[in-house]
Amino acid sequence: MEVSLLFPFQDNLYFCSGMFDDKRFWILNSLGEKVAALGDYPLLWNEEAHIPLAVRRMFHQVRGYGYSRTKGVAVTDSHVLDLYNKNHKGEYILKKEVLLSAYEYDFTDKGISSQTQLRSSFMKGAINLAVTDDYIYILFDVNSQENLKRLNNEIWKFDWEGNLICKYKPNIDISLFTLSSCNNIIGLTNTEEPQIVIWHE
Repeated sequence: MEVSLLFPFQDNLYFCSGMFDDKRFWILNSLGEKVAALGDYPLLWNEEAHIPLAVRRMFHQVRGYGYSRTKGVAVTDSHVLDLYNKNHKGEYILKKEVLLSAYEYDFTDKGISSQTQLRSSFMKGAINLAVTDDYIYILFDVNSQENLKRLNNEIWKFDWEGNLICKYKPNIDISLFTLSSCNNIIGLTNTEEPQIVIWHE
């Protein structure tokens, strides 16, 4: 009951997020047994250090996950990208935390029933994530509730060091995306017919 999302990992292991009290993520074996725990919730808004764990856990829910055998693990919530890789002991540790966009939120503190609401002036943030062995791609909603006109979602490209390489601005609005085996980007749109996406940096 504690696990909310489960992702394929390595060698019959599974990377998961959920309602854990010790760490942000667990690694489970094929029997569902916890073999490791890692990660903490971001504290990149100056008021977050005073906000209960249950509340931060609700706001920083995983939006996208990617794994590379050579580079490690990339996980994004709505506003923060976390990169993990192995240390000399074979343990996964946080390599870099990247603030994708500033955030603040209102909340009610009700334990596991806590609720959060992004404040209306901030960009809505990451939708999902896909990776290759060279790059990390994040589909990002640049709109806020205060936007007068809806802007198309963008694709942000990072290297595995957490450096932003470029931002693609497609000519149509992509609601979800993934990568094919040839590393072509496949996007889901609200149009009835397949579309050729044109973008610029």
